[in-house]
Amino acid sequence: DVSSCALNISGDITNTGTLRTGTGSITLTGDWISSGSFVSGTGTVTFNGSGVQVLNTGGLVNAFYNITHNAAGTIQLATDPIDINNNFTNSAGTFTTNNLNMTVGKDWNNDPAATFTAGTSTVTFDGANQSILGSTTFYNFSKITTSADNLYFFFFFTYLQLVTHSFTMQVAS
Repeated sequence: DVSSCALNISGDITNTGTLRTGTGSITLTGDWISSGSFVSGTGTVTFNGSGVQVLNTGGLVNAFYNITHNAAGTIQLATDPIDINNNFTNSAGTFTTNNLNMTVGKDWNNDPAATFTAGTSTVTFDGANQSILGSTTFYNFSKITTSADNLYFFFFFTYLQLVTHSFTMQVAS
């Protein structure tokens, strides 16, 4: 239980039991492999390795709250889609989905210095008053909500949002 402190791991996290973050944060340089339960609370998981970091979420039931990638390495989703209840931030390096879907509950920031490799994945935005920042090439982009909502796209000098396959905006009844 990482209730309100910071846990810094120089290496891998292999979770076969129950891992809770509360408001605490986890920073790791290795892989995240979960076959157990992950309860994220409102904490941030930061990947800052210099090589390839494998991210096996253990399934959508194990949602993250915030995910940050801030190093020159690559994060690679493996076997399971990912659900992020709050913010996704990729400020350096490469984040690749391996054709696995992502769901984001709040803001998306893919810095122009970073790379997001979508493959054939769908990124679904399912929160309220969300913002899309940085530069991203999406394959499928989906915003589905149950009531009137705002989705903000921020365009600065080098920011570009591109959807190469399907763009869906829907208010579900």
